[in-house]
Amino acid sequence: MRSELVEACDTIHVFIENPAGALRGWAQDLPVLYWAIIMGLEAEKFLYTNIYPVSSATLKKFLTGRGNCKPEDKALAVLRHYEHLIPEEMLVGPEKKGGLLAKKDAYDALGLAVLGHCFLSPVGFTKAQQESVKKVASL
Repeated sequence: MRSELVEACDTIHVFIENPAGALRGWAQDLPVLYWAIIMGLEAEKFLYTNIYPVSSATLKKFLTGRGNCKPEDKALAVLRHYEHLIPEEMLVGPEKKGGLLAKKDAYDALGLAVLGHCFLSPVGFTKAQQESVKKVASL
């Protein structure tokens, strides 16, 4: 499987959100998990991998136009702009805030994928989205 993947593309681009803020409870484990993922990706030496850490504020600004917003706002922006990319079983009505928060990680992942697409091929994205992506840096 891996050799087919390497033949299919010469470089794999990974966009991963940095854990940030005052992490409490189970979230204190996020930096450890983040670095375990980074080290695992870097250990795969035969893959040509570019790793792009994305700050939470950058993802928020890309999706909503503001670097400081609530998680519901981020999820609503994904629903509003990228609903056609979301599998039907992951769709939640915007009127259900609890429902939005239950799916926020999946919506964040989709937001990261779209941000990565904008970073690699900015054609078709707004000027504001292109500007917000300029802060993404490779490790």
